[in-house]
Amino acid sequence: MNIVHSIVVRNSLKDTFSYLESFKKNNPKIEVITSNTRFTLGTKYSEVFKWLGKTRKFRFEITQFIPNQTIKAITSSSDFPMEETLKVEHDEAGTRISWQVNIQPKGLSKIISPVIKSNVSKQVSQQIHQLKERLDLDFMTKTTLAFATQNHNYWL
Repeated sequence: MNIVHSIVVRNSLKDTFSYLESFKKNNPKIEVITSNTRFTLGTKYSEVFKWLGKTRKFRFEITQFIPNQTIKAITSSSDFPMEETLKVEHDEAGTRISWQVNIQPKGLSKIISPVIKSNVSKQVSQQIHQLKERLDLDFMTKTTLAFATQNHNYWL
């Protein structure tokens, strides 16, 4: 089952991708397992999710990392294999972020796959909208600081 959510933010593509790297690293639900100081190919991490009423930890490994374009990770231990892809691309209004989750339930999980899809879709939607709020705030802060710096004589 495939779940995709996307948003458009006003930030540049480069700033957006940089923020996505730190968003994942600085997310309190994420524990980086490898000694890497930033997310890159081969980085292993675990992420805590609410899953069907329980809190569960999933382990991921970054299998594709293309700067300013894509971060893809797969679960390395789970009841059902999961692949998560974050992509950024230029949009007329700024930068489009697409968050795709592909889940392949196994065994008994197949029976409740509609519930799984609904639950994952809600969580991805919440996370991508939180991301948009943070990026919008980041954009406004940078814009305000740039204006103040360029017009510093006005304030004196």
